[in-house]
Amino acid sequence: VEVSNVQQWSYLGLDICLSWLFDDEPSLVSTCETDYANVGDLVVSLGGLSPADIFDELQSTIPHENDFFLRELPQSWLGREDFLGYLGILLVQEEYSTVDIVLERDGTTQSPVSVPLIANGTSIDNEGESPVFVSYEIYNESSTGVFTLNDCIFDQEYAMVLEEFWTKVKSSRGVIDTVVLDLRKNRGGEFAVGVAFLNHLADSYQLF
Repeated sequence: VEVSNVQQWSYLGLDICLSWLFDDEPSLVSTCETDYANVGDLVVSLGGLSPADIFDELQSTIPHENDFFLRELPQSWLGREDFLGYLGILLVQEEYSTVDIVLERDGTTQSPVSVPLIANGTSIDNEGESPVFVSYEIYNESSTGVFTLNDCIFDQEYAMVLEEFWTKVKSSRGVIDTVVLDLRKNRGGEFAVGVAFLNHLADSYQLF
């Protein structure tokens, strides 16, 4: 069972693709062709912050065991409105927001460009389809139910799939005796998602 959150999952993101490169220090490179950047352009500054500054902020903000997790953050996450706002580099205007970016192209530093935020950034395909963020599978042969959550979004779709999953698990007592919560692609989000899941595991519990 899979549910795509087409309406609720919407966000604003930079109209530019960004990926990390690492040598002596971290750098950001453009990985797609847009009106504002070419493939291979290096970011000199994003809203006045160097890539090293941004990576330092990630290290101090996001819990992680090693830097490889941070290096794998997708450009859609780096360019999202909420993260850019947290960095304090958004230029909020009446109709839209922008970020000033300085790029280096073929060894030459370019003039600053003002890149706007657009719906779902550049990570969504041309048809505008949102990725599946919550799904589950029931494996009777192995007596296992697998609940997959790729984003912690607490909304009607999540609540519906969660209730459906646990209804099937509880109605299959003696058949389903193992529940697996797959968070391998999950980078966090709303705390209420975890509380709702825990409510199905125990009548009472202690949060720390």
